[in-house]
Amino acid sequence: MSVTSTSKVRVLINSASGAVTLLINVFFVFWLYQYLLARIPADEFAIYPVLMVIMMLGPVIISFFASAISREIIVAYSEGRRDDVTVLHTSIVLALAGFLSLFAAVGFVVASQIDHLLTVPDSMLVEARLMTMMIVLELCVGLFAGPFSTAFEVRQRFLQRDVVTLMVNIGKIILTGALLFGLGPNVVWVSVASLAASIANATVIITMARRMLPEFRIHPSRFTWEKVRSVLGFGAWTSLGTFSMLFYQSAPPILLNLLSTPVHVTTYFIGSVFERRIASLMTVALAPVQPTMVTMSATGDFSRLGRTYLRGGRYALWVAMAIACPMFVYADDFIALYLGEGYPDTAAVMRIFFAAFPIVYSDILLSRVAIATGHVKGFFTGAIVTSLSVLVLQYLVLKNTDWGALGAAAVLSGGNLAAHVFYFVPLGLRLAGASFGDFFRKVLVRGLAPSVGGLLIWLPSELLELTHTWGGFFACGIAGGLVYILTGILFCLSPDEKRGLDNVLARFRRSA
Repeated sequence: MSVTSTSKVRVLINSASGAVTLLINVFFVFWLYQYLLARIPADEFAIYPVLMVIMMLGPVIISFFASAISREIIVAYSEGRRDDVTVLHTSIVLALAGFLSLFAAVGFVVASQIDHLLTVPDSMLVEARLMTMMIVLELCVGLFAGPFSTAFEVRQRFLQRDVVTLMVNIGKIILTGALLFGLGPNVVWVSVASLAASIANATVIITMARRMLPEFRIHPSRFTWEKVRSVLGFGAWTSLGTFSMLFYQSAPPILLNLLSTPVHVTTYFIGSVFERRIASLMTVALAPVQPTMVTMSATGDFSRLGRTYLRGGRYALWVAMAIACPMFVYADDFIALYLGEGYPDTAAVMRIFFAAFPIVYSDILLSRVAIATGHVKGFFTGAIVTSLSVLVLQYLVLKNTDWGALGAAAVLSGGNLAAHVFYFVPLGLRLAGASFGDFFRKVLVRGLAPSVGGLLIWLPSELLELTHTWGGFFACGIAGGLVYILTGILFCLSPDEKRGLDNVLARFRRSA
């Protein structure tokens, strides 16, 4: 048996399905934050972003297993070694179950002592403990389902997985709304609905994966520590790097909780929400590319791997800048409409993060190239150094100044930008076998050119004060977006992309 073949169309469909699913969740999250902030005190809401740091442990733990599992199973299937798949999957799932049992026990102890670790108002202590316990349980459930999701990568059935995720998210939205409107505004209901959705999602994913790949059934007698050690050995650098990145991404809410005020915690959390959601969008949209890149590396097709790397950077800039550009221009109006006047620094925090986008998203496929080629040490060494440096600087800034959310955002975004310019971009070009000239022309110039077209609408509309209402905000944003898309089509597509677009339009005209 071989891994299901891939194509540009299939990867595009899979990526789009994941992106649509995430975007629906994004709209819900924005409504939820606005609803809660208008109805509960800032110190009550501020505990939510601090506790959500626990959920960010997920990528760290998954990295112990995911990169190696995905790579080894895809290679095993491509070579017809079905028995190895059963042994590997059984070994990892049983080892993960043991680890998660220990993790849950520690998490419950932490929950009982949460007031000794964080600044929690007395009125929120019971809620904080309950939320922590539910978040720990949600994390364990999602992580246990992680190895099973590899089946969707092997079969390239991301669309099916995303349909499940979409339906679960719709259920979560309905349940959250019912709890908020039926029992009153309280951040606890967010955790309740999220835990229920996680259990439902894991149940469906595991059931579907076992039907897709019969080799994914658990046979305890096939357990072997050798497979577990091989996975941990490959994933060690991945895990260390991800763990360090977790610290520098999640440290600001914790440091602000300890060294600043609830208003600064909320300011940072809302100001960075676009950055977090766009990063999640990229992770979901680019997930289907990983099996393809592994196959390219395994078969020695490094020329195609390099082209994929550059194309991924260009596409990432098109998506990220389509949001970052108008929001950078309209940040003050958006925050005034969304939150009112209670969080004056939020717009500045947003702009600080958006300013780094042109470079940060240009090498979006670097980690995937490193995993595909097995060269993870270089990438994650840089990630560790960057993360520790940013963490130390954030502490010093917040400890010795009153810059609050602005200082935390400036240190994180500035450190991230410097690391990409001086280390990650050159590393990515070396691993992908691409030249800086190709990177400049095919990624930076073509990736950022649509922004110039969009700014021809967005900047004048802001100067003319046309975006002070939601109607004007959306109308001007969409108008600039149309110019953005037109600029990309006319000036930024490669010859292959133009031919592909022509073929799509021709099929559309014939069907019409």
